[in-house]
Amino acid sequence: MEISNPMFSIGVEINFPIELENGPEQTFPVVFTPTTEEEVTGQLTIHSNSSNGEEVVILRSMFLGEMLQIDPDPIHFGSVASNETSSIIVTIGNSRNAEIEVNNMFVAGSSDFRITEISTNLPFVLQSNEDMTITLTYAPLDDNFNAASLMISHRQANSSTSFQNRMVEINGNGTN
Repeated sequence: MEISNPMFSIGVEINFPIELENGPEQTFPVVFTPTTEEEVTGQLTIHSNSSNGEEVVILRSMFLGEMLQIDPDPIHFGSVASNETSSIIVTIGNSRNAEIEVNNMFVAGSSDFRITEISTNLPFVLQSNEDMTITLTYAPLDDNFNAASLMISHRQANSSTSFQNRMVEINGNGTN
C-alpha cells in the first residue's frame, strides 16, 4: 500500500501482508495533515495478488484555514470559588463567504467545565457572516487550576471533505 502525497497518511499501524478471504474487509483511517490552504489530492494504491492486481483510491481534501471565529479565544474564567459557578458566553462566527457545517462540539479535559446552553441544535450550518452562541460554565470542585479544550467539529457545508476540529483552550482557577 502506498500514498502519493505526504499530506495523507495511514492513521494506524498495519502489519502486512493482510490475507482476506472472499467477502471480509479491512478498514483503516486516512489522515490529512495540510500544509496549504487549497484543495489537495493524492492516490492510495493498494497492491494485491488478486485478479485485479491493484486498486487505486483517489484522496481529496481541503484545509481552509480557520473557518470559525471564536470570541473569546482562549477562554479564561479566572478565579472562581470552589462549589460556585461562573459562566461565559462564547460567540462562534463565520466570516467566510461560504456556509460552514458544525456537526459536534464538546469539552475535553476537566469535567469542571461544561457547555450548558447552545443557541441552536446540533448539527447546524452557519451562513456567511452569521454568529451563534454557547454558554460555558465553570464549577470547580476544589482549589486547583483546571484546564480543558472546547472542541468544535466543522467543515465547509455541502462538501465531501472531512470534518476538521477547532480547539479552543479553556482554563480557570478554583479557590477556597
